[in-house]
Amino acid sequence: MNAFIKYSLFIVVALASAAAGFYFSQNQSPTPSSTQKTTTKVTFSLPDLEGKIHHSDEWANKIQVINFWATWCPPCRKEIPGFVELQSEFKTHGVQFIGIATADSKDKVEAFLKQVPVNYPMLMGEQKGITLSKQLGNKMGGLPFTIIVDRDGKIQKRISGELSKKEATSILKQLF
Repeated sequence: MNAFIKYSLFIVVALASAAAGFYFSQNQSPTPSSTQKTTTKVTFSLPDLEGKIHHSDEWANKIQVINFWATWCPPCRKEIPGFVELQSEFKTHGVQFIGIATADSKDKVEAFLKQVPVNYPMLMGEQKGITLSKQLGNKMGGLPFTIIVDRDGKIQKRISGELSKKEATSILKQLF
């Protein structure tokens, strides 16, 4: 093999490695311990399934777990039963789960909730929910996306991808 071909192969491999490294560094789901905190307070107003507008101030002074999800998203559907259990378990500690359904119709969300009832507020974000999730740190706009907000209304954790019950428990106990 001549020197030009060897050099060209080296360049291609080096560029591919750099591109892969950049891709994975930008798209890897952060672990809860590697997420960044923010000093910006989380504020939003969204309707529930009955059309009543809820404002984030309703849950002031509570630890909020705000989950952006969709009915067509398998990891979203998988994590919700664990959130229901944690809402029951940690309600006395001032924890409030809040679901924000994105990219779904009201009918699809209602049908899903008949199969998997939740014990926490479910808001209809639709396209506005996707925009809100991006403003809160969901750079890629992927689902599920969860933020954990402290009692002062500041984001303490951002989790892209499925949040297991075990991980959520660990994060929440640090905020009690």
